[in-house]
Amino acid sequence: MELNSTKIRKSRYCSGGTSEVSEGLIEWWERNIYEVTPGDTLYRVDSKTAHKIHIIADIFLNDQSLWWVIAQYNNILDPWGEIVEGAQIAIPSLEKVETMLAGRPGGVPSTRIPQTTIRPII
Repeated sequence: MELNSTKIRKSRYCSGGTSEVSEGLIEWWERNIYEVTPGDTLYRVDSKTAHKIHIIADIFLNDQSLWWVIAQYNNILDPWGEIVEGAQIAIPSLEKVETMLAGRPGGVPSTRIPQTTIRPII
């Protein structure tokens, strides 16, 4: 049985897919840009949650494995480097989280251009 994160409902790859490389498959996910709305919670990172995005996910989303939802919602590339004391982040409403997990991101696809190109191993 082949493991495939695109089939796992709570995976960040739920709205992505797989691409073939020379030695198998690589999974990818669609980055989206989200707009904070009144139903979201604004949270200021404190000393107990600094560098611990999974703890923030557990507090607000009741699931540590959903840390990536908060990271994507805030366009955070390095959660352990950007979740510092004093930083303000938006926590999406549970309804938005359900939409994201259903593979319907609801944001605008990112126009970020990767700084490096992944090349297949030959």
